[in-house]
Amino acid sequence: MITVQEIPQDWKDVLARVQGAFPGAIIAGGALRDLYHGKPVKDVDIFIPIENFGIQGLDSLKDLNLSLSPVGNGRANPDRKIFGIYQTMLNGVQYELIFASLNACDIHTFDINICQIQFNGDKIHATNEFFAGTCENTIRFINPQSEKRMNERTVRIAAKYPEYKIVKSTAGFNVN
Repeated sequence: MITVQEIPQDWKDVLARVQGAFPGAIIAGGALRDLYHGKPVKDVDIFIPIENFGIQGLDSLKDLNLSLSPVGNGRANPDRKIFGIYQTMLNGVQYELIFASLNACDIHTFDINICQIQFNGDKIHATNEFFAGTCENTIRFINPQSEKRMNERTVRIAAKYPEYKIVKSTAGFNVN
């Protein structure tokens, strides 16, 4: 397991800044997965539970003193319980602030086993599914939201993790 000390200080600083405006924000998913496995990190996702703030809480973005821009149309996706995504670049690292439902911020609901890892500013937590996938070198889709999304993510993650076996989803989607 990675330690808190192995998380880059810039990540911790940005998370602390975001938590100043949005308590409950966490770093979760791919960046921690890639750090754990010694792979290059594409971006750092910071999940912000919207229930704590409501949509009007987005006004607090200006308090972060970050140059933020919406991703696409803010990439709102009510089906996935995501209400907006904003990104910024600091010291060569891209951060994505993902405003989502509390349930969507729960790593147990993340759709890929080896993405079920989070850092809350104090502690790192990973699910049993994360550890099983890591130990067994398997990528398993646990909570697939759509076949199209799953297939797109399969291509990306298989390229980054060629040593891992992709296990078909129990939902019956074709992920090979």
